[in-house]
Amino acid sequence: MKMSDFTTYQFTFSEAGKGLPDRNTSMNLGPEQPSVSASSPFPASSAELIGGKMSDQRGFTLLEIMVAFTIMALSVAVLLRAFGGSVRLIGDAGEMAKAVTLAQSKLAEVGRIIPVEESEESGEWQQNYHWTLSIQPFEPFQPVADNPRLAMYRVEVTVTWEDGRHQRSYSLSTLRLARKDRL
Repeated sequence: MKMSDFTTYQFTFSEAGKGLPDRNTSMNLGPEQPSVSASSPFPASSAELIGGKMSDQRGFTLLEIMVAFTIMALSVAVLLRAFGGSVRLIGDAGEMAKAVTLAQSKLAEVGRIIPVEESEESGEWQQNYHWTLSIQPFEPFQPVADNPRLAMYRVEVTVTWEDGRHQRSYSLSTLRLARKDRL
């Protein structure tokens, strides 16, 4: 048999393996055997980390990690503050929408359920909404019509509520005509 009849197998082992062949050991196993090559995925020494040369960089320093965490913490704090402000504004807008709806419904009642005459009324609506309705005679700067049987009234509705921090209010007003003979 000639030497060319033998297949060379090359096995690569880390130096941590006890009783195993040294790194890059070649073995001749016999004729007509398939060729197999194996190598360790981890470098055997720190000198092999970057192109076989010793590298000074082995990861991040403690200072770099602390700076990164500080930047991340500040960013998260700013985002949470922005989102918190948005949530508060959405809640305030919801409370204001309820107050507007109540004021509009009270104005719509004047002339249908509530007579158009000089008066003051108040009441409570839902949880913490209070309303005040005021109907007062109104004298225009110029005569609106030469009809002595009509009188003009200023109708104002004020809705107040507590939002946890302080008391808020919303007012709507309009003018209504009423017949004087009803009075």
